[in-house]
Amino acid sequence: MIVDLKSFCADISRAESQKSVDTSNLSSYLMQNLFIPYVTGKNIRLDSLDYDAFTLPDMDNLFRFIGDLEDTERKLEPMRSKLGDCHPAARKIKGFC
Repeated sequence: MIVDLKSFCADISRAESQKSVDTSNLSSYLMQNLFIPYVTGKNIRLDSLDYDAFTLPDMDNLFRFIGDLEDTERKLEPMRSKLGDCHPAARKIKGFC
């Protein structure tokens, strides 16, 4: 597959101009003790969480954040697949160093 670099660069510019995922309402406790360990593949013991360190609205904000990340990933997937489907063209003439 051949990629049109001009349109690909335009896609990247559009992606960069989109708003980033809002992290202002996130509980730092939930991020450090639940979200980051989860996305890095660590086991999370629910009995080790301090349930007084966050509220139910904090959980709602975390779920909204995760949904926003999924939406962003969905928007960027076509660009990733464009690059993933590209294979360098083989040289027709052997080159020697």
